[in-house]
Amino acid sequence: KTAGNLSSLYLETLPTGAENQSVIQLRWVYWESTTSSGLDDRINLTAITVNSAPSTQADSITFSNINLNALTASWVNGNGSNRIVKMNTSNSFTAPTAGYTPTANANWANSGEQVVYNGSGSTVNIKKLVRGTTYWFRVYEYNGTTSTTNYATGTATTNPLSQATLSFGTIVSRGGGSYWSDTISWTPAVKPIAGDSVVVTPGNAITI
Repeated sequence: KTAGNLSSLYLETLPTGAENQSVIQLRWVYWESTTSSGLDDRINLTAITVNSAPSTQADSITFSNINLNALTASWVNGNGSNRIVKMNTSNSFTAPTAGYTPTANANWANSGEQVVYNGSGSTVNIKKLVRGTTYWFRVYEYNGTTSTTNYATGTATTNPLSQATLSFGTIVSRGGGSYWSDTISWTPAVKPIAGDSVVVTPGNAITI
C-alpha cells in the first residue's frame, strides 16, 4: 500500500474479516531506483496482532432507579475489554460489525435503535425517556479500539432484556419554571397528568 524507502516500522491495518482467516498473505513488490539500487531488497514481518471477539458475552441485565423519564441499566461484564449498550422500543437490534466504534449518548433521542453506552464499565443512567414506555436493552462485548474492534454478537442470560418506565408518579414543583405545562417546572422533568401525585413546594408556585 505504499512505495519508497521504508527503513522504519510500518503498520498496516488488516481488512475486516482477516481475523477469521487461517492464512494471511503479504505481497511485496520490489523496484529499483538510480540512487538506491540493490539496497532495499528485503522485508521483515515481525508480528501480526489480531483482536479476536470476546468468548463470553455480557449477561444478567438489571434495572434500578426506575422513574417516569429515567432509569439505570446494569449488567455483568463478559470477557471483552469493552462493551456497547444499545436500546430500542422493540427487541430489534443490528449486530455491530468489526471496526464499528460508535459514540454513545445516554439521553434517549426517541428515534429508534441507539447506542447509550460505550466503555469498560457495567452501568449506565438513561434520561429523557417517555413515561409508561417499554424499552429494550442489549449489551455487546468487544475487543480492540477504533478500526480494530471485534464484537461478540450472541445473546446471553437476560441479555437482551426490557423495562418500562413508570406511568404515574410523584411530581414536585421546582425553581426555573412557573407554568404547569413546562417540564422545567417539575422534578422529574415531565408534565403532570391525571393519576400523578403533584406537590407544589413553597416558593415554587405554578400557574395553571
